[in-house]
Amino acid sequence: MEKIENYPVEDYKDKTYGMIKASLNLIPVAGGAVSEALSTWFSSPVEKRREKWNEELHKVVTNLQNVLENPTELFENEIFITTVLRATEIAVKSHQNEKIQYLKNIVFNSAILIDMDDTKKMLYLEIISSYTPLHIILLNYMNNPKQKIEKLPNNQVLTCSYSDFIFRCISELENDKIILKKLQKDLFNDGLITTMDYSDTVYHANPSGKNETPEEIPTVQECTTYFGKDFLRYLDM
Repeated sequence: MEKIENYPVEDYKDKTYGMIKASLNLIPVAGGAVSEALSTWFSSPVEKRREKWNEELHKVVTNLQNVLENPTELFENEIFITTVLRATEIAVKSHQNEKIQYLKNIVFNSAILIDMDDTKKMLYLEIISSYTPLHIILLNYMNNPKQKIEKLPNNQVLTCSYSDFIFRCISELENDKIILKKLQKDLFNDGLITTMDYSDTVYHANPSGKNETPEEIPTVQECTTYFGKDFLRYLDM
C-alpha cells in the first residue's frame, strides 16, 4: 500500500500576535522596546497550538493509512477535508487536551464511518465546537448511568435525587447545580438527551441487582437519544 508523505507542518504566522506587536510599535519610544521584548520572550502561542495540532493530524493520517484500502483517495474525500479545516479552527482555539482528542477522533471517523451521513457529521462538529469535556462526561453518564453507579463505593443501594447520583459519579462537577443544569440544558437543546427536567426528582439505584426498588420510586434510566448515541460514537476511536 502506498504511503502518504508526512503531513506538512506549515510555517504559519499568527495574525493576532502580529497585530499586538504592530500596535505596540505605535506607542512612542517605550512601545518599540516593549514590542521587541515581546518578540524576545514569547513565540506566538497560537502558532504553537497550530503546530501541535498539525502534528496530531499527522498521527491521524498515519492511522488512516493503516485502515483504508486506498489512502491516496483520502484527500479527495470532501467531508474529510471539510472536517479537517473546521476541526483545525476549533483546535487552535482550545487549550483542553480532552477536546483536542475528541477533534482527532472526529477527523478520523469522518473518513471511516461511511454509514453516518455528512449532515450529521457536520452538526456534530459544530456541537463539539461549543462543548467542554464536562459536557461529554455528563453525556456518557446519561448514556449508561447504571455502569457509573456500579462503581460507587460499597455497591450500596441508593435512593436520592438524580442530581445527587450525578454528583456522586462525576466529581468534576463539584456539586455545582448551576453548572449541571447549564450542561443538561445544552445537551437537551442539541437533541442529545430526552429530558432535562429531573434534577430534583427522587430516584432509586440498586447496583447489587436485587429487586429492592420501591414501586413508587423510579429507577435511574439512560436518557440519550439516538442522535446522542451517534454523537458519542463519532467522538470515540
